Amino acid sequence: MIKKIIYSLFLTLLLNACSFNPYAISVNNNVLYSPSGIIIEEVVEDPGLQGCINNYLNDNPDARLETISQLSCTDAGISSLLGLDNIPNLNLLDVSNNLIIDLSPVIYLEDLRVLRIANNAVRNINTLSNLSLLNFIDLSGNDQIPCRQLDQLESKLGSSLRRPFNCN
Repeated sequence: MIKKIIYSLFLTLLLNACSFNPYAISVNNNVLYSPSGIIIEEVVEDPGLQGCINNYLNDNPDARLETISQLSCTDAGISSLLGLDNIPNLNLLDVSNNLIIDLSPVIYLEDLRVLRIANNAVRNINTLSNLSLLNFIDLSGNDQIPCRQLDQLESKLGSSLRRPFNCN
């Protein structure tokens, strides 16, 4: 009888401890299970970006990929934006303080209005001129972008473009 009580008490304490300490189960850096119990299909190649999407969906249980309009994934170790076309209604994307070089995947985000990509390793921004609704871009800290490309983008956006310091 005492063993059953001790076992029950131990099990209760263990389950309560797990509910207060968030954890996730992942394989190859892809989150398969989180405390909310949602298993999310992998939609992008980059594990940091996938984790950010998973966190958003876990925090917003009624959301689906098609309903995400704003996504903030700062300091997430993201190096690739491939697969963002699976989130077609993004109008604000903040991926500042990551390791991103290539912006070409954002070409599919036709509703994108705000892009914050400060402090990455972006080298080419020609893709951005094709996004007709884009009205604010923060490219500060991306010192590899040719100033000529920034001048062309600034002619479209005006003061809504935050340039890297070396091209001010």
